[in-house]
Amino acid sequence: MKRVLSGNADDSNSSSDGPMDSFKRLRQQSEDPADAESKWACLPQEILLHIFQYLPLLDRAFASQVSRGWNHAFHMPELWRCFEFELNQPASSYLKATHPDLIKQIIKRHSNHLQFVSFKVDSSTESAEAACDILSQLVNCSLKTLGLISTARPSFMELPKSHFISALTVVFVNSKSLSSLKIDDTPVDDPSLKVLVANNSDTLKLLKMSSCPHVSPAGILCVADQCHGLRELALNYHLLSDELLLALSSEKHVHLEHLRIDVVSENPGQQFHTIKKSSWDAMVRHSPKFNLVMYFFLYEDEFGPFFREEIPVTHLYFGPLCQQGGPGSGGHELPAPGRAGGVRQRPASPGRGADPHRGALPAPDRHRAGRVRGVLQRLRGVCQDVRTPPLAAVHHGGGAHP
Repeated sequence: MKRVLSGNADDSNSSSDGPMDSFKRLRQQSEDPADAESKWACLPQEILLHIFQYLPLLDRAFASQVSRGWNHAFHMPELWRCFEFELNQPASSYLKATHPDLIKQIIKRHSNHLQFVSFKVDSSTESAEAACDILSQLVNCSLKTLGLISTARPSFMELPKSHFISALTVVFVNSKSLSSLKIDDTPVDDPSLKVLVANNSDTLKLLKMSSCPHVSPAGILCVADQCHGLRELALNYHLLSDELLLALSSEKHVHLEHLRIDVVSENPGQQFHTIKKSSWDAMVRHSPKFNLVMYFFLYEDEFGPFFREEIPVTHLYFGPLCQQGGPGSGGHELPAPGRAGGVRQRPASPGRGADPHRGALPAPDRHRAGRVRGVLQRLRGVCQDVRTPPLAAVHHGGGAHP
């Protein structure tokens, strides 16, 4: 009789357990370490891919050792579409270089997955050579974006021109949908640009090639004539021509969004050509919302050609100006403009046109910018369209060439 009562009591206690008590018992039974590890190892590939996309490369590499499934996820093509190669000499650079073994693995297993690639190199020639060696091996990939970035002095310019062109041409030939190309401070030349146009004229939208001394006005004109989808362009003033502006203003060409011009003096007394007002007018009619960003790095007596005709500039920046005594001898005043000149500043379009240097200026720069503002105010008497720009849009910096 006692047994029966005891059994009934047990049943009564079990029936009185709440849902939380039942959940705790099940949880205790299932908390076997081996079972937990096996469940983590069996996560679906879609979930692993989503998690891995938020992890740094080194953490992904460690995670790939958990199981075969995780290792397989580590090598999924979606994780290797975007990669930045950092190449430097440890003895002379603070940057952390991409490990050589990882570079070999990428070329062996993932070169055909790469789509958005950049190379960040220090000032050593060895790093630039390493970048070219990698480029020359990307024969099975079709890149969409490529950027060559020199973190210090332009080390790509120290390479033999033929070696650099050969490596770059490999990418141009094998990439049929290149949309963005940043090759500032490189020995790219006209023939290599023709190869670029022949293979990517329908897709190229952005081209940055400031300080490329081996490119001629005819070379960049070839790009503008055939790459009708080009929306952003950066180049030095010596490549700018009336023909180039008219090509960018043709009916076949899309509206230009961003044009950056670097006006750099190579030696005192350098003569600069003048762009016709009619060419600028055609550009404004075709692309009324485009942003024209101009950087000036000139001696004091070289500003004449730029104040004879109206320029529809939206962002105007001045580097350190030099007096006749030579570079660095001082002089922060702009030369007095000629009688028939003027700079017409159009309002900048929002978004892409904003330059990274915009914003509040430190006290010394505000003082220099005030002088620049005074010069532009004097221009109002010469050109009715001149308007004093906002302080944030005029930067009179004292730093190195950006």
